[in-house]
Amino acid sequence: MTAQKPPKEKHALKPKKEKHALKPKKRNMLRTLILFFAMTLATMSMAADDRYDSLMKAAVGKPSVQILEEAEKAAKQKDERKAMVLYMVVCNRSRTATTEQDKTSCALAYLRSGDIYYWRGHYAKALSLYLQGHKICESTEEKRKIIEFYKCFGNVYCMFKDYAQAVKYYERGYELRDQYPDPVITYRLLNNLCHTFYLMGDANNATRYYRLAQQHSRHMSERQRPDFRFYSSFYLAIINKMNHRYDQAIALLRPLVPFAQEKHLPPRYICGVYEEIYKIFDLKGDIDSTRRYVDLCLTTAEKTRQMHMFTETLGEMSKIYARRGDKKNADLYSRRYRAAADSTFNQDEFNKAKTQQFVYEMDKVDKDIAALTAENDSRQETIRLQGYMLCGGLALLLVVSVLLFMVYRQKQRLKHSYHDLYAINQRLLDMQQQLDEAKSAMKYKSSNLADDRKQDLIKAIAHIMDSTLEYADPEFSLERLASLTGSNSKYVSQAINDGYGKNFSNFVNEYRIRLACRRLTDDEHFGNLTIRSIGASVGYKSNTSFVGCFRKITGMTPSEYQRTAREESEESV
Repeated sequence: MTAQKPPKEKHALKPKKEKHALKPKKRNMLRTLILFFAMTLATMSMAADDRYDSLMKAAVGKPSVQILEEAEKAAKQKDERKAMVLYMVVCNRSRTATTEQDKTSCALAYLRSGDIYYWRGHYAKALSLYLQGHKICESTEEKRKIIEFYKCFGNVYCMFKDYAQAVKYYERGYELRDQYPDPVITYRLLNNLCHTFYLMGDANNATRYYRLAQQHSRHMSERQRPDFRFYSSFYLAIINKMNHRYDQAIALLRPLVPFAQEKHLPPRYICGVYEEIYKIFDLKGDIDSTRRYVDLCLTTAEKTRQMHMFTETLGEMSKIYARRGDKKNADLYSRRYRAAADSTFNQDEFNKAKTQQFVYEMDKVDKDIAALTAENDSRQETIRLQGYMLCGGLALLLVVSVLLFMVYRQKQRLKHSYHDLYAINQRLLDMQQQLDEAKSAMKYKSSNLADDRKQDLIKAIAHIMDSTLEYADPEFSLERLASLTGSNSKYVSQAINDGYGKNFSNFVNEYRIRLACRRLTDDEHFGNLTIRSIGASVGYKSNTSFVGCFRKITGMTPSEYQRTAREESEESV
């Protein structure tokens, strides 16, 4: 394939009249594209299509493994409609699948059908299919695809800009690399982590995962995976971009377009290159070059049906024009972006799929919490029993050497118990946060008072609590939170009760204690503060109230928690 010659850049900053705003054909382009994608999705369901009746009839009686092989072959031949029919035939057998082989086939069919929806831009549907496949995969003895499901979860959340959740699932997959080795998926997880931290503006973590990906790919040849070379240069370019080395980044990006064309890499690779180049030129203030590469990105995305990239580029153009003070074109691209986003990013469907996932994970968390609670109770009872035995023994001991020996042993046991309790508390805090998020979504949905205003209020409360430290102010009150959300105390209190299942006091205390836990273990920034000072820094006027709340939530005093955390850190070095 002949490489496309990139346009010649010049640094003339004279604005041009936006051609997309003038041509009627271009104004109708978005509507046509959205309609096309809707029609494409409709045709993916082949159950009622006469052309595939014979295919579905032929599948009756065939083993799921054989049907899956035919579907994989059709997918490689770019016959997505045929592949979808065969994948769904296998998926529909999931309820009656009894053998390990059939269950594994069903899980893989859900995974591959989810991939088709994902690359067609229907991310919410993809997440729903991934979740169903993941459930089946966990019920089988062969769990090698678990790591790929986590990657897919992360991809969907990243598309909806929920980067924290995306990172969580990518890291879950990466943690399983030794248990379920898959070098290709592991490499992609590392690249995805690099890209996600780039989107979050975290240069340090982006660089760290880029280096890990490079180390992981050394044993893989370019002939085996031509996209490895592409990824290596692409992510090195974005690292340079984050460090303001714009010329170096552009020099790395430009050759990737002809390389991708030569190696027949997917069109999204080329769109991604154009996107990064026009963003760099925008940062440099080169309006003409920015516009040229935006046009290339939009045109390529339109021709290759990359709806996600098309939509995102429209949104970026709106922001670019807004920064330039061109309100007319900013509004134009904003309207076009919203129209495209309504089709591509179906938030309602995404929330439904996300709720299903939360409910599924909450069930698992509840079981883990029950087991951990029972274990913790057992350990506490053991500690109390050991204390009674020690007190009784002290009265009977006559030899000092024996007394010292028993005291030493008891201290060691208590130390181990505190370490176990610290680890349990760390897991319980994480699980409680997940439960709060899941229960918030579910309780709001079932509330008699639920409406759009309440949903917005719950989101506003979460934003203030998660992105600010207002709650660390000792004078922070329900009235203050209401003022920050632009509401009143009654509504805010009701939103917290319905959304989180807590009153205002317990809600704020949990946030303060979580912050205190982080500061108690952060010697670099807070190591010079006393425990009393740390309590005051998170909003407690009295050290007594701080210690009481801390013990109630964690089961430990702040000093016990801090000492145990430092011992854990020393042992891990």
